[in-house]
Amino acid sequence: MNNRLSITADYYVKNTSDLLNTVGLPASSGYTTTIRNIGKVQNSGFEFGVDARVFTGSDFNWNIFANAAFNRNEVKELAGGEDLLTNSVGNINLNDNVGILREGRPIGQFYGWLEDGYDENGFIKLQDLDGDGSITADDKTFIGQSYPALIFGFNSSMSYQDFQFTFFFQGVTGNQIFNMGAATAIDYGRGLNAPRGIFTDHWTPSNTNAKYPKITKDVSQEASDRYVEDGSYLRLKNIELAYSLPVENLKDVCLQPNLNFLV
Repeated sequence: MNNRLSITADYYVKNTSDLLNTVGLPASSGYTTTIRNIGKVQNSGFEFGVDARVFTGSDFNWNIFANAAFNRNEVKELAGGEDLLTNSVGNINLNDNVGILREGRPIGQFYGWLEDGYDENGFIKLQDLDGDGSITADDKTFIGQSYPALIFGFNSSMSYQDFQFTFFFQGVTGNQIFNMGAATAIDYGRGLNAPRGIFTDHWTPSNTNAKYPKITKDVSQEASDRYVEDGSYLRLKNIELAYSLPVENLKDVCLQPNLNFLV
């Protein structure tokens, strides 16, 4: 196609070792933890790029470039093979770590409880995953992933004579966010600003499938999948309309200042 289309495809595997990791110490040392170079992580993925001259003419030209990247990572080694809790969050009703590093799992995973509706009093119920009849830390599980499965971009550049028009879209998909603002929204005890839905769609005996629990200052909150939301987006990051002055047509024009003074 006369070099009008260029496609690139890359596959990579990168192993990173000696990452800093918190390690426990014996109490006799006078300290509880220290930091050592012990962590190992593997990243792998595909990257694709397409560069095309869609239209080439004497007056009008159009070029596009698109790219996409798929990255996967895995924690290969932690100190003693023990989990490392991360991403501490907190308000009056919710204080916990919502992230975890675990061998054999990706970086950036959210960790918490799964909700199971409401009890007969309108309070949030959590799933008893281990079936022991009580809700403990052993019932926590993976509830989301902060790193996107796909990162992509699209750039378009068009020109007509001395005019140029360009725009650039960028986006991600397959990732989640932990919305701490949603946790603050149902902190009923301090009279904070809250979404309208808390008033229109909170638990009552006749509305047991409501989005929000019963309105009470004694509401109990845990780091659960309630606060994990879709983090995908498509963003117009740049748009530009330009005009190039035909300077060559001004070579015979002499520009001189015209100064007028009024006394």
